[in-house]
Amino acid sequence: GVSFHGRIIMSRKCQNVEERYFELLYWFDSHKKSSMVSYYFFQVVVILFSTITPVVILIDLGEGYKWLEGLLPAVAALAAGIQSLFKFNETWVSRAEASERLKSEFVYFKSRIGVLYDDTIHVDKAAENFLNRIEEINRLERNVWVTLQEKSRSDKEN
Repeated sequence: GVSFHGRIIMSRKCQNVEERYFELLYWFDSHKKSSMVSYYFFQVVVILFSTITPVVILIDLGEGYKWLEGLLPAVAALAAGIQSLFKFNETWVSRAEASERLKSEFVYFKSRIGVLYDDTIHVDKAAENFLNRIEEINRLERNVWVTLQEKSRSDKEN
């Protein structure tokens, strides 16, 4: 960067690359969180409704509530099916890993550590290397997601 009154001014290329980094990080973190929340929600529904069903059957609430004996396991099965279809747990773990890889790469880039970012490399070249690495992390995560979707489709067909 260029020094201006003792402050380092980042090149436009570096600013754009860092904006892309924060954009990817925000996306992975927000989708990681929504996948985690969805995973726990559907797991709790499955567990709760599966364990309540035999209790409802045993206590015999009367003829007016017989429908509960069928509804509770149906809701549990539906929640399990949604969980299986959307693979919330796998997606959560995958996006968490991608997020951590991005953060780690950012530390290397900002600290100018490693063969891609060493102080001997021009700052714009280091930014280019960083962009290539974070886009590779993004591509790898996308490949994992596609694989999960294909596995889900394959499981459903079998």
